[in-house]
Amino acid sequence: MIIRPSNDPATPVAAPGHRSKLHPDVLKLGVVSFLTDLSSEMIFSVFAIFFTTIAGASNSLLGLIEGLADFSASSLNYLAGWLSDRSGKRKAFALAGYGFSTLAKTILLVTNSITGLALFRVVERLGKGFRGPPRDAWGPARQSP
Repeated sequence: MIIRPSNDPATPVAAPGHRSKLHPDVLKLGVVSFLTDLSSEMIFSVFAIFFTTIAGASNSLLGLIEGLADFSASSLNYLAGWLSDRSGKRKAFALAGYGFSTLAKTILLVTNSITGLALFRVVERLGKGFRGPPRDAWGPARQSP
């Protein structure tokens, strides 16, 4: 027996006990997003201490770099969303954003200079700004109702 919450017969309702299947792309996107965010948060939790103590940067330079990183991510959100909507290639834009984040972590592996660390922080946030809107539009579009 199908229970309808409304009087509208066009409202799709699954039968009790029936679970809709998760699209494989949505599952992959969730895993990649989780792992990228996990690795980023692990780095960011110690980045300020490493940047000022080990690399020897000043607190004001740290603030400037953090501001540039947040500005780059916020300003790219609009552009990435507009481009992905216009082209319809949301997956490519989301993957490019994850690529930026991976590239940034590679930069972190090979440098400990102030310039390299600043570049890491800005490129990583560029990746976040570039992948966010296309990912948020692409994932739900892949899931059937």
